[in-house]
Amino acid sequence: FHINQAINFHRKNRPLATLLLAPQNPPFRFTPLRMDNDGNIINFLDATNAVDPTSETYVFTGIHIIEPDIFKYIEHGVFQEIISQGYKRALKDGRRVLGYRVGGYWNDLGSPSGYLQAVQDVLSGRLGDSPSDSFIAGNSRIHPQALTRNCSLESGCILGAGSKVINSIVWENSVIAEDGEVVDCIIGSGVKVTGMHKHEVITLNGHLSIGGH
Repeated sequence: FHINQAINFHRKNRPLATLLLAPQNPPFRFTPLRMDNDGNIINFLDATNAVDPTSETYVFTGIHIIEPDIFKYIEHGVFQEIISQGYKRALKDGRRVLGYRVGGYWNDLGSPSGYLQAVQDVLSGRLGDSPSDSFIAGNSRIHPQALTRNCSLESGCILGAGSKVINSIVWENSVIAEDGEVVDCIIGSGVKVTGMHKHEVITLNGHLSIGGH
């Protein structure tokens, strides 16, 4: 995103906040937002509400430019959700909350599947860099008979003979043992993996299935 352009937009218009928004079409995965022609966010709609399909709808990217006055709308000492509480209170008080439409790449990293997809998008060249089969950090040891494809290996990883790492992320100092196989997995730091694993997050604290798998 061109953050400087959004900051200039915010300074010129002087709202309470400017939210960077990416286009989103029905059916909505995230709470849809709409703006008027002047960029004012006019409502925070629930994703289950019917929305005119001809109206432009957006997703909040999680990036926003905020003035200190926001703290007038956030209760002190308790958990607050800025969209459903802070910004709604500000709008009711007549404050301007603007949206700034951005192009480019956006992905929600709040889930293991989103994290995996983002890394694969980077490797594929979707973010503008040259495509790369894999990212392998220095100080990793890969046996000549190991297979790596569409994966990210952090520093200190060890891949044994006959092991396979495909469409996966392996954090630092982890070991994929001889003939071990991980596909569509996220492997935490300092883990030794044996056998075959698909669609899993594996850490020293246990395993978690990814998505509906």
